[in-house]
Amino acid sequence: MSGYKRFFVQADEVFGNKAEIRSAHNYISRVLRMRIGDKIVLCTQDGNDNLAQIERIDNNAVYCSILQTTLGENESTKDLSLFFGVMKGDKNDFVVQKAVELGVKHIYIFNSRYCVSDVSPNKLERLKKICASACEQCGRSVLPTVEYVDNFQQAVTIALESQNVLFCYENEQTKSFAQSLVDCQSTAIIVGSEGGFSDEEVQLLLNTHAQCVSLGKRILRAETASVFALSVYNALVGD
Repeated sequence: MSGYKRFFVQADEVFGNKAEIRSAHNYISRVLRMRIGDKIVLCTQDGNDNLAQIERIDNNAVYCSILQTTLGENESTKDLSLFFGVMKGDKNDFVVQKAVELGVKHIYIFNSRYCVSDVSPNKLERLKKICASACEQCGRSVLPTVEYVDNFQQAVTIALESQNVLFCYENEQTKSFAQSLVDCQSTAIIVGSEGGFSDEEVQLLLNTHAQCVSLGKRILRAETASVFALSVYNALVGD
């Protein structure tokens, strides 16, 4: 269903072979200025793509008929999670967008000792909108989760639920990220903030089954490290 505009809508807005779209009404009708007869793809978080045709538009909703429902083809069968330390400015926006494009299913932004910023409720809502927009752009059918964890230990606890946990640490000298990848169902990648990790945070991870890995001999910017790690993962074990 490539070539059609894609929208994430509420599950109760699609029923049977009909749809009554209110959540994306303004964007469809006023921003994109779509018209009766145009075809769009509606996603309701169940993994399906619903090809729909606009039948009517009023001041409150866009009314469609469902022409075809197929299983989305662009979702990974692997459960990939990214944990990254909150950064300044719009760098968080960039990482969330690229993580979505690279197939991440769960995005956790954490606060740690050397983080110099935080994520307010408004910022988190903005990041979720960026996530949805990136999903629509790259053809995904299920929205990844985007969460802010204000406690680093809690973030580690969540990450350890994955089978393979890769802790990207700038002072690791011997074990490379690529060498540590395992083709398994669930993987968590942990990347630090612009200030890096404290000794206590490093020790916390070393006392678990997480693997301390290097991203190369050059120290990468925090936002570069996330994209680099996800790209290597996709090249070697992703689907």
